[in-house]
Amino acid sequence: MAEVTPTVSVVIASYNGATTITNAIESALGTDGREQADEVIVIDDGSTDGTNYVVEQLCTKYPQIVLRTQENLGRCAARNYGASLALGEYVVFLDDDDLLSVDAIKTFKHEASRTPYVGIIRLCVDYLGTPLVLRTPPTDLFDGPSIPGSFALRTSLFAHVGGYDVNLDYAENSDLLWRLHRLAIEGGGSQEVLSCGTVGVHHHHRHDVATYYRTDRINATRLLIDKHADALQERPALAASLHGILAHDLTQIGETAPAFSYAWQSLRLRPAARSTARLGRVALHHAWSVMTPTSNAA
Repeated sequence: MAEVTPTVSVVIASYNGATTITNAIESALGTDGREQADEVIVIDDGSTDGTNYVVEQLCTKYPQIVLRTQENLGRCAARNYGASLALGEYVVFLDDDDLLSVDAIKTFKHEASRTPYVGIIRLCVDYLGTPLVLRTPPTDLFDGPSIPGSFALRTSLFAHVGGYDVNLDYAENSDLLWRLHRLAIEGGGSQEVLSCGTVGVHHHHRHDVATYYRTDRINATRLLIDKHADALQERPALAASLHGILAHDLTQIGETAPAFSYAWQSLRLRPAARSTARLGRVALHHAWSVMTPTSNAA
C-alpha cells in the first residue's frame, strides 16, 4: 500500500515575540527548500511590541500563515485556540523563540505515514547553549523531553484529552503528555507513541528560567503531584525529583518548614546521597530561620 502523507499544522503562541517570531515561522515553513508544514497558525496573545505587525507582513509573503489575536490569556489558552483552528491531521506546537530543525516536519510526516494510527511522535531536543547530550526519547510519556517542537500529536487526540491545562504557567507540556499517557492506558483513541533520534527543535535554553518562573514552578509542581498521584506512585524516582524541586524552590523563597517536609518525602521516595544532602541543606536553612528572629529580638 502506498504511504499517505499526513498534513501538519504548526501552532505558535506568541507574547511580545516580535524579534524572534520571523525565524520561528520560517523554520516551520521550510523556506530553504526542506519539507514544510501545511499551515502555520500564529496566536498573538495580547502582545504590545508589534508582534502582530511583524506577522501581518509575513502573511503577505507566505499564504500558509494564519494569524489570530486574543487578549493576554497565557500561552496555554493561546495554544488551545490555535489547535482549534488547525486543519492538519497532526499539530506541532512551537515557541516563538525556538526553531524547528531542518528534518522535523519531514520526520513527523514520514513517521505518521508509515504508521497510520500513531497518535504521538517524539523527536529529540537540541538545547542551544548547553552541553546536553541528545538521545532518543522513550515511548514512556513520563520520560524524555517535553519541549514544544519535539512532539507532534494527532489533532483529534489533542482535542480528546482536553488540550493544555490553562491553570498551568509552567510544566504545561509535561502535564499534557502525562494526561495523554493516562488516555493511552484507558484506551481512548489513537495513542501509539513513536520515538526516533532525529532532532526536532533547537530550543533556546534559558539558564535563569527556574529562577524567573519560581512561583509558577512551585504552583505547577504541586498541581502535577496532585493531578498525577496514581501514576507517580509507580514512578518513585520521578516523584522524588518533583518533591526535591519543591524543597529547593520553597527554601529559596524562605518557606523552610514546607520545604523540609518535601525534602523528607523526596528522601523517603528515593533514598540517595543527593536526597540526603538536600534534606540536610533544607534542615540547616530551617534551623537558621527559626533561630534568627530570636537573635534579632535579643
